Amino acid sequence: MIPIYSNQRHDWRKIIKPLASCGPFGSGIISLFGCNYQCPFCFAQKYSYMPLDKNHRRDFSCEEIAQAIVEWRKANPTSCYLQITGGEPILNDLRTDEMVTALIQADSVAQSELRIIYQTNGSFIGKTNRIPASLSNLRSLRRTAILFELSIKGTNLSEYAILSGSGKPEGFYDQCRAYWLLKGLISNNISVVARLGCGHHRNTIHFVNPESGCSMFLHES
Repeated sequence: MIPIYSNQRHDWRKIIKPLASCGPFGSGIISLFGCNYQCPFCFAQKYSYMPLDKNHRRDFSCEEIAQAIVEWRKANPTSCYLQITGGEPILNDLRTDEMVTALIQADSVAQSELRIIYQTNGSFIGKTNRIPASLSNLRSLRRTAILFELSIKGTNLSEYAILSGSGKPEGFYDQCRAYWLLKGLISNNISVVARLGCGHHRNTIHFVNPESGCSMFLHES
């Protein structure tokens, strides 16, 4: 079962919140409960590391999430962008497996294309071999494209300790390892972007130095 911030509706909106203002074609968002970071700038604090609003937490099965995705797509034929965020969507092995299963099930009955923006802090991706292996199953999707959006917390150890809210610099290398592991998944339907601050650039690392405000780009072929 996957814990999700739910508005208690009785249709696809209990899992997917519409974001009509996001992107040129509109968007939807699935917000998961639980995160291992305490980022001071996070918009999702109430259902990530500080789930204060527990009345809006509900657990859903893979089948329920897949059905909600299909119903949302039918109800919003021009909204092909779906954002999976947190909390942290890749918080552990089980959550990763279940979300991948839900996306595969939704894709198997999809009648139109879907673009998933899969946001993650990357801290658990390199912890076990199971998570990269599970994510690699997304290559089998027929009508669904996946964009992994890796949120980089700073360009050095001290920046990471502040931006992740952990006060500890050790996890900086976990997010660097996550980028290269995700990059290894790139295929016809999977792409990767790493970012901090504003801007989305496919296959490009986009860093912003929090002290100087300067942007630094590392382009990947």
